[in-house]
Amino acid sequence: MRSLLFWILPPLIGALIGYVTNAVAIKMLFRPLREIRLFKIRLPFTPGILPRQRHKLAESIGRMVEKELLTSEVLRERLAKEEVRGKMESTLGGYTDNLLKRPLSYWLESGHDTFPMTVLVNDFVNSEVFDSFVEEIIKNVEVT
Repeated sequence: MRSLLFWILPPLIGALIGYVTNAVAIKMLFRPLREIRLFKIRLPFTPGILPRQRHKLAESIGRMVEKELLTSEVLRERLAKEEVRGKMESTLGGYTDNLLKRPLSYWLESGHDTFPMTVLVNDFVNSEVFDSFVEEIIKNVEVT
């Protein structure tokens, strides 16, 4: 029995210690979201590392996506496809028709304090066509 404990107990203790240290490390990465102060002194490791560095992390991810995933060559290639050009022409044509069909007084009324182009762009970005366009771009981008 003692020899069995001699061989089983150390790995179990090691696993327990590893689990606890990993749990603490993961919590320190993500929590707390805001800094904690005690008598006007900021407690160390608050906020967590990722919440504190989220702006730098977002910029870094954005640069990587721009450089590696959505390069200008990929976008030019995608926009050169006839199918995409047709979708863009029909969608933008519909929005232009909407703009031109309404009289100028419609846009100058007090209820429409935004510039018409802002409304059109907002409608376009929130449309299903734009969503499918973005999905097609993402689908056709090859990650190397």
